[in-house]
Amino acid sequence: ELRHVRGEFHGQPDCCACSSVHGVRRRADFKGNPTAAPAVPCTACDDAADCNGKGSASSTAGSSSCKCDCDAGRQGATCDSCAAGYDGANCDICAANFKGNPTAAPAVPCTACDDAADCNGKGNSTS
Repeated sequence: ELRHVRGEFHGQPDCCACSSVHGVRRRADFKGNPTAAPAVPCTACDDAADCNGKGSASSTAGSSSCKCDCDAGRQGATCDSCAAGYDGANCDICAANFKGNPTAAPAVPCTACDDAADCNGKGNSTS
């Protein structure tokens, strides 16, 4: 059984608008748990705070945390590291032994060099 609490639950914004015997139901793109001890206030997912500005933050309905969909070349829970094959302060260049052009329009992803394909099988590929 759910009951609506006029857009608020324990003084929190609409992300925690309904309560049930089993706790709080959160809307998508919000995080928090006002019924936890200590309480975690409900707040909207935020690209800058949750993903270091290097991805898009979102959550599914009912989730108590936000997940990041990292920008190209980035990985990690908060998009704080370069994905395999990417390098540089902004993960916008290909690492050694990888080829591509991630800053081109359209971007060419970094892929591993291949001796057979890149050197006609007559040498070792390097970048």
